Amino acid sequence: MRYRALAAVLALTLLSACGTAGNGSGSAAVSDQPPEEPLVLDTLALEVPSGTDTALARTFAEALPGEMAKYGVEIASVELSFGTSPAATAQALAEGGVDLAFLPAADFLRYGGGRAILADGEAVTLPETEDPAAAVTAAALSPGERAEIVTAPTGYGRKLASRPEPSWEEIAHARWGVLEPGNRAGYRCLDLWLCDYYEDNGIADLPDVTVFESWEDLLRAAAEGDIDALPLGMSVRQDYAALWRLAADRTDEAGRRGLGRRDIQAELPLLAETEGIAAQVAAVREGGGLESPAFAFALEASLLALLSPEQCLTLLGAEAFAPVEDNALAPTRRALLAAGTA
Repeated sequence: MRYRALAAVLALTLLSACGTAGNGSGSAAVSDQPPEEPLVLDTLALEVPSGTDTALARTFAEALPGEMAKYGVEIASVELSFGTSPAATAQALAEGGVDLAFLPAADFLRYGGGRAILADGEAVTLPETEDPAAAVTAAALSPGERAEIVTAPTGYGRKLASRPEPSWEEIAHARWGVLEPGNRAGYRCLDLWLCDYYEDNGIADLPDVTVFESWEDLLRAAAEGDIDALPLGMSVRQDYAALWRLAADRTDEAGRRGLGRRDIQAELPLLAETEGIAAQVAAVREGGGLESPAFAFALEASLLALLSPEQCLTLLGAEAFAPVEDNALAPTRRALLAAGTA
């Protein structure tokens, strides 16, 4: 069977900028081996978001005990419910009426009620293996969505790239390109980075910012010298490498006009890499062993085995999940504080 592997690694450092950051809801680190002693649960009260595919939810709930048992977690039965609101789900977690729930990270941080053990992560595919536990631990990815902050191939972009620690005045002098404010990698990660490193200054404090509709539009502006600096998703430079070097008078198979440059890695050098901002979490009630590394490992592995990325997105709000360690949600909390939505 083909296993899509996601594994947790990153113990993120909590920075002190953007007001009082506080500690995000943490979890124990995920073990790289299934537990030696089984964790036995009579029932698991599982709550998924409302408005989801009910048939898929029931199929997943029915298959979950058998898959979790492969990793040392024995569940006699799963009681499935559909959340009416994030606030109600958080309250149910706090009161013990729900054992495991999937809800938006912002709402989980806002309402509390349990402990986050997984957060949305990137879906990857590994070769077939006979050892599912090895497949789960073969990749090392951090939860949440991060961004690369790069400079464009302009005179000032190159000057900014040469500065190991540019000052706020140098950052503010650049012409910035971003995506719309709701985009994590294209806006919110940059806003958080600025807030953390430049005394609570954010994108709103930059004098020259242009908002673009897509990564292609943003890269085209960089290629044509219209902006000096920009945030990109972690895979964008790789994904657009061919279009970047395609001649401007040619189009690719998708009908996109080439950007007429040379080497995207060299011409968009990395200025900084941001921390990850989570969008969705799996949270458990406190107590009973559910917050243990054993349960987190088994749940991560079961999600990978039972749901495709598309099904996971439809049912649980993210294509894949990666375990979170202590303070891993702290950047998400700080991003909410920076945006004034905490």
